[in-house]
Amino acid sequence: MEEIKEFIPTWLMPVRKNCIPQLYIVGGAVRDSVLNRTISDIDIVCKNAKKAVSIIGKNKNCVVVFLGKKAKAFCYRVVDRHNSNLFVDITEMSGDTILDDLQCRDFTINAMAILLDFNANSYEILDPLKGKQDIKNKIIRVCRPDAFVSDPLRILRAFRFASETGFDIDIETRKLAAKHTALIASVSYERITYELFKILNTKNCAKNIDELGKIGMWKAIFYKELFFEQGKTVVKNDSQIEKNSIEIFKNCENIINNLYLLFYPCHKNIKKILMAENKLQLLKLTTLLYDLGKNYKTECFSFYDDIQKAQTALKIVRLMKLSGKDLSFLKVLMNGRYDVKCFSRSENNTKNLIKFSGKFKDNMVFLIIVEIAEIFAETGLEFCLKNLQKNRKIDWLIKSVKKYFSEVKIKIDQDSLITGKDLIKLGIKQGPNMGSLLKKIRELQDLGIITNKDEAIKLAKKQN
Repeated sequence: MEEIKEFIPTWLMPVRKNCIPQLYIVGGAVRDSVLNRTISDIDIVCKNAKKAVSIIGKNKNCVVVFLGKKAKAFCYRVVDRHNSNLFVDITEMSGDTILDDLQCRDFTINAMAILLDFNANSYEILDPLKGKQDIKNKIIRVCRPDAFVSDPLRILRAFRFASETGFDIDIETRKLAAKHTALIASVSYERITYELFKILNTKNCAKNIDELGKIGMWKAIFYKELFFEQGKTVVKNDSQIEKNSIEIFKNCENIINNLYLLFYPCHKNIKKILMAENKLQLLKLTTLLYDLGKNYKTECFSFYDDIQKAQTALKIVRLMKLSGKDLSFLKVLMNGRYDVKCFSRSENNTKNLIKFSGKFKDNMVFLIIVEIAEIFAETGLEFCLKNLQKNRKIDWLIKSVKKYFSEVKIKIDQDSLITGKDLIKLGIKQGPNMGSLLKKIRELQDLGIITNKDEAIKLAKKQN
């Protein structure tokens, strides 16, 4: 509540002086104040929002941006010119009263408001839908039966809030979500991806990812585009696919949440690269999507199934309108599944580790995490320290990660002793042969067999 008290004189006093009546703080700011959490942003609703925005903009020298946050409602973001992190969103009130507005919101925990009385020392929370009681009982409940029909994305938001808060979704709300899941197909992939990434960014979302699968969310989002072509079902046993994917997802989340247990003393290095950009969300997304390409119509599988699965999963990813950087990272994770399986079955030696690490660098850690998760799913082993140690593949993969950070990474991060320009000076023409030669020399450099440029040039002359 202190953030709200500080916010009012700074932003809203000019509005009050110019006679804009009944300003209400609504939504997440009120919810977070009840939960005693830090308030990240403040939303205001009022009548004549356009005038309120104009007054603030003139008095505070702000930039005004129109947002499409709510359907059929004008919303403006007023941003401080000197600090883009300082902003307020002002929306035209839905209906004639604040009660009308609150009843149009998604969940009761977000349907509370604070009337801004500029002469008051404390602020009463208006709570007509008993949001405070639902917060106390740790329940997420829709404000009205047609909430998901109005905006199907709210189904994902319900499970996102459940993951963020640890709350349970009300039984009737869950039934409504299951009833209207198919409507998610009408929502843009950009909005779906945004909410999905919010869920994946939480520490313990496996339970809610599983529940979303049970109500048919993944089928509604992904299968429609890929597995039903010209009226023919390409993959029949999609429930089995979801079961395997969810099991791998759960194991992956267990590994991520227990990095210290598995990878000490290099767990901090792993956490650092895992938390960079969107890598945590993308790693979890890989485990969710990867198994979708598996063909359950046959019982015998080979390594080449992994190539097919990667291609299918990447079709899904392209639909999600990810950034080029995120898409490139996912391609590495998807296409690298064949390589990591070969590596997990290879001889336990430094040469194999250097070859594998040299190809994937830090991304080898992500591939190994997913491979360990899949081994647990395939063997039915429970995730525990005892099972980590007794499984030969898992033991080898964990030791490989530790050795990568303690020894190998330093070697493969060094600049190459010789480049294509050096080979051209030796009369070697550009093309596949040059590429193969550079790759071979690089491998020998990483293994410590070649230690300086003269040795590299000597070998190049010999091989030419």
